[in-house]
Amino acid sequence: MSHRFIKPVEPKDPAPADEEAISIFSDAGWGDDSHWLGPLATQTFGVAEAIKTPMSNSARENLEDVARSRQEAGDHDRDRGLLLVFVRLCEFSRDKHSHRIQTPSELEKWRQIAAEFRKDRAHAKGADFEATLVRSGWPIHYKEERHSWLVEYARGLIEQRPQRPSHEIPAIVWLMNVLADGALLDLTKVIDEGAVAAAGVARSRPSPREPMQLRVPERPDFQLGGMDNPRSLLTWIMALGPRAASLFFPVFQRWKNDEYAGAMALGVRHLLETWLLHVAGHQTYFRDGGNALATATRPYFDLLHQHCSGRKPEDVSPARHAWLWFANCTLSADPNTAKAVPNEVRETVLRAANEDIARVRKLLVQARPRPVIGEDRELVVRAFAKTGKPLPPLAASDLCQGHGRLLPADAEGPVEEKQRTPWEEFEWEKDHLQVCLSLLFEFGGIWRGLKPMLLAWRSLQTPGVARDLRYWREPDHEPPPSPWSDLFAWPINLFHAYVSREQAQDPALNRLRGELASFCLERLVDRWSPSERESATRENRARSNEDMLERSPAWRYCLIRAVASLGVNPEGKGHRVLHVAAEIDPEPEVREAANHCYQQMRRNAGLPEDVSPRRAIMSALWWIRQAHLLGLEFRPDPDGAQRTRIKELARTKEHVRAAGPATPERM
Repeated sequence: MSHRFIKPVEPKDPAPADEEAISIFSDAGWGDDSHWLGPLATQTFGVAEAIKTPMSNSARENLEDVARSRQEAGDHDRDRGLLLVFVRLCEFSRDKHSHRIQTPSELEKWRQIAAEFRKDRAHAKGADFEATLVRSGWPIHYKEERHSWLVEYARGLIEQRPQRPSHEIPAIVWLMNVLADGALLDLTKVIDEGAVAAAGVARSRPSPREPMQLRVPERPDFQLGGMDNPRSLLTWIMALGPRAASLFFPVFQRWKNDEYAGAMALGVRHLLETWLLHVAGHQTYFRDGGNALATATRPYFDLLHQHCSGRKPEDVSPARHAWLWFANCTLSADPNTAKAVPNEVRETVLRAANEDIARVRKLLVQARPRPVIGEDRELVVRAFAKTGKPLPPLAASDLCQGHGRLLPADAEGPVEEKQRTPWEEFEWEKDHLQVCLSLLFEFGGIWRGLKPMLLAWRSLQTPGVARDLRYWREPDHEPPPSPWSDLFAWPINLFHAYVSREQAQDPALNRLRGELASFCLERLVDRWSPSERESATRENRARSNEDMLERSPAWRYCLIRAVASLGVNPEGKGHRVLHVAAEIDPEPEVREAANHCYQQMRRNAGLPEDVSPRRAIMSALWWIRQAHLLGLEFRPDPDGAQRTRIKELARTKEHVRAAGPATPERM
């Protein structure tokens, strides 16, 4: 019976170059690893045409240089030695004349090399680059990097400048790209997630459980930390751009609990803002981050939306704050990403932003002036002197405000040292309010952003503008009351920023002027029911200020003047409200103003030809700021208020309407 012959394995001797390479690695102390490192090195150098048979002296020196990685890493740190070998082999296959940090062929080669290093062997497991970086940090040759080089490189990425040749790219940037893209480094095993969460804790309100809380938040620290720390997410963001945040996302996705996840999300926010500040010039220049930023932040936004969108408005957790920031960042960075977000998601975000602004009105009702100290006090003293009223002296409790920490509630000491004043509480709200306001103006339109701020102005129980109605600082003039003046500066500045976009669709701003006029007119009516009005008519009973929806006659008067400035009759029915106000308002000055405005609307006057709709809105806001001061029984400075009005109208650059005068709708 015949048997089928099975061919045995024939011994295959390594090529002469491989034999010499194995010997070089063995002499360097690599042991069993020499048998795969040597051939891999010759193969890599062969691609680079660095080795031929017989081996040249320069090729031998290169191999010896790579093999010495074992001694440089230390005899007992195999993984670190393998990391050094991997990096040096990748350097040999690098196209140093390319204007890209990596070409497709380079990336393919790096991944082939990395696969050999990651492979488990009979004598040992594959290289653990992640643990090596955590344990030992960067290879010594990459630790010394100037921040300016890294920032310049990162700035060039987002500005789409012509890229420098590969050999001019900072070495640390090249290394991180090789590890992330070539070795497919798992950043979730490298990044110190605790440090990310700690950065977020600094950007959120103190926990009620925390003793000795800060009175006011510290200014965010946007300085670049040491780039010699591979565990810093900021280091990777500076080198890879926002996609480093994408690589870190699986850590956030675990969502240990609301508090920790919120802190981590705010930490990622802080690091992305630091990157934006250094490469784009400001931490809110999301558009400069473009699609790369939107792509990186979209998963964070989606997960935060999933957890936070169904919560009650009273939820003021860090996660909710992070949700709205990531919404603003993602939607603003890339128009295509914004279009891809479903309308119901966008509407939920805008509703939440409006709710968070509305929630702060409870604090504004309790608002009191911030004590004025330092150089500003002298300016305020001079301003008070014009009114004949002295500036109240500083109390001992005033001097502790704005710095230091609160005493624990159960500690001995005055109550002023155990709880924040309203203005200090407002300092903790400001950052989030600006995010909410930006969302509303950007994605809801001017009126959706302006309306909640007008309601905030009405709620504020302390002056938020100077007596000349300024909300901005000027040398040698009374400073506007800080921090309350921000409530006026934010919406007016955003109006100027977005009005051109709104006018592209509505040149005469008819809709915006109508919405603002309706807001003013709605507050001129009484609080009575129809039956109460009938009874009052029979009894000839007049209304009091307490019977009016807007109880302050100063506010009603100024709202009427604001309507007159707008030159529009909303829905053709506004004149009816004015007609009733001219008859029933308890104050003669208000009735007279209402009658004058009513006659103006009846004549269908509209805006004068030389008044732009932008200026009409600014005039209305000027009147509403007067209402704010007068309602608090502060008399505006007549000359100063006129000067402020002239300055504001001059800032409104649209002097003449190109499409002709804006006319009100038909009555």
